[in-house]
Amino acid sequence: MKPVRLAVESLLLAGFFVARPALVLQALAFGTAAAAAWTVASSGLPGWVAQALVSASMLSATLFVTGLLLPIARRWEQRDADQRATEMWPIPFGLTLLLLAGLALYSASPLPTLWSEIASRLNGNIDWGDLSRPAPNAGVILLPILIGLMVPALVSVAALSAIVLPLALLVLLPSRGPRFMPLVGMSAVFQAGITLAGWLASRTLSGLVSAAGTLMRDSGDAEVLQVADQLTQASGLLEGTAVALLAPALGFVAWLVVLHPWRNS
Repeated sequence: MKPVRLAVESLLLAGFFVARPALVLQALAFGTAAAAAWTVASSGLPGWVAQALVSASMLSATLFVTGLLLPIARRWEQRDADQRATEMWPIPFGLTLLLLAGLALYSASPLPTLWSEIASRLNGNIDWGDLSRPAPNAGVILLPILIGLMVPALVSVAALSAIVLPLALLVLLPSRGPRFMPLVGMSAVFQAGITLAGWLASRTLSGLVSAAGTLMRDSGDAEVLQVADQLTQASGLLEGTAVALLAPALGFVAWLVVLHPWRNS
C-alpha cells in the first residue's frame, strides 16, 4: 500500500503544482481583459455587457484567490493530541468522499453529450484544413471559437476534479500519511475555487447567449432561430451542470471546517 500511497500523493501534489500558476495566470488574463474593457468603454455600455464584465472580474478574483490559497493549505497538518477525534472522523469522512464522487459523476453526466455535439458542430461547419494554412483571417475565426470553448472546458475541469479528488483521498484515507491533511486542504480549496469559477463562467455565458438570442430571434430567419435555440439549450445545460457541482464542493468545504480544529496552520 505504501507505493500506491506515495504515487497518489505525488500525482496530486504535481497536479496542484501545475494548477497554481495556471490559475493565477488565467486570473490575470480575465482581470486584464475586464479592466481594459472598462477603461476603453467606461460609459454607455449595454446592461448585458456591463454584467459580463462584472462576472469576468469576479471570475478573475476567484481564480486568483484559489491560486494563492493552495500553498497555504499545503502547510496544514493534523494534530496528534486529540487521539479520540482522530479515531472518529475517518469513517464518516470516507463515506462522504464516496458520496461526493458519486454526486459529481451524476451531475457531470450531460457533459459527454455536450462535447460530442460541440465536436460534431465544429467538424461540420469549419474547414480545419484551410485554417491550418497561413491566412490573415485564421486567428479572427479561431479566437471566438477558443473563447467559447473555455466555458465548457472550465466546467469540465471542475467536474473531473470533483470526481477524481475524492476518490484519490479515499485511497489515501486508510494510511493517512503526513501529506494527507495538506492534500485534503488543497483539494477542498481547489474544488471550491474551480467550481465557483465554472459557475460564474457558465452564468456569464448564459447572459450573453440570452442577449444575443433576443437579437437573433428578431431576425425571423429559420436557421438563425435554430442556432439561437441550440445556444440557449447548451448554455442552460452548462449552467445547470455548474450549479449541480456546487453541492460536492460545499461538502468538501464543510469537512474542511469540521477538520480545521485538528490542524496547525
